[in-house]
Amino acid sequence: MSLFDIGREATEWMYKAYNAAGYHLQAMMERKGGVSLDSFYWIRSTPTIPSLADLIFGYKDKIFAVAIVKTRIIDGHREITPDEDRSIARLEKVCKDNELTACLMPMNQDLSLLLNDGWGLMNTGFLTRGEKLMEIEPDRMAEDRDVEMSTWELTDFANIAVKKEISAHEGWEVITSQELEGVDPQILFKDQDGNICYVVVRYNVYPQPIPSLPGNMIDIHRKVAGRFGEATKGYFATISVKSPEADGKLYRRGGILVTAVEMKELKISSVRPDDGKHA
Repeated sequence: MSLFDIGREATEWMYKAYNAAGYHLQAMMERKGGVSLDSFYWIRSTPTIPSLADLIFGYKDKIFAVAIVKTRIIDGHREITPDEDRSIARLEKVCKDNELTACLMPMNQDLSLLLNDGWGLMNTGFLTRGEKLMEIEPDRMAEDRDVEMSTWELTDFANIAVKKEISAHEGWEVITSQELEGVDPQILFKDQDGNICYVVVRYNVYPQPIPSLPGNMIDIHRKVAGRFGEATKGYFATISVKSPEADGKLYRRGGILVTAVEMKELKISSVRPDDGKHA
C-alpha cells in the first residue's frame, strides 16, 4: 500500500469541522485539568491527509484517536453516516493493535455536536458492529499506569524527527506525511528547486540494528514518480532511539533519546530489484 491509496480529500466543511472539533476538545481539556504533558496533551491538533484520525490527543495512559463523522437526515431521522472513503474499520484495527482508543465525533451540518453535553465523543462500534451508543469520557477512562510506546507512536515520533530535518534545510517544505504501518512513503516534501521528493522512514530502538533499505524501493519510486513525474527524488531516513529508563523500555509520556538521524538521497537506478540494496 502507498500513501496515495488511503485518506480522502478534505472538503471546505471538513476544514471547518476540524477547527470546531479542535476548539471544543481544547476547551474540554482546559476545563478538566489543563493542557500539558502532565495532563492532556495534543499529538495531532492540525489534521494531515492521510492520517490515522482527524485529531489525536493523550491523557495519562490513554491516547484518543478521533474521527469526525457528519450526520445526515435520512427518512426524517438524524443518522451518523461516515464518508464513503472513511475506513472506520482501519481506525479500529490500528487502535486495537497499538492500545489506542478509537473515537467518533459526530457533527451536524451547522458544525454543532450531536452529543453536545460533554466531550462529544462516542464509540466506533456503534457504526461498525451495531453496539449500543456509548459516550467516551477521556478524563474518566485514563489511569496513572506505565504503558509502553506502540509501533504507531514510534513511527509518528520518527516522522516528526525527519520532518524537523527537512524543515532545517532552506527552501525545503513538507507537503504531507502519514504514520500508518505498512504504508510507504511516510513523507512528501518540495525541495528548493520545486521538485517533489518522498521519504521512506524507518526506526530502530536500541539494541536493534539500524534498518536497511526496504526491498520494494523500486515499486515505491515508480508509484510516486507515476504521480509526480520522473523528476521525483527519493530519500531513505533512519532514526535510532533508546530509552533513558533502567529497564530499557520506552513509555508514553516518558523520555526518549534520539541517538542518530540519517537521511540520504537515493540513486534509484542503483537499487537492485532483487534485494533493494544500493549497488
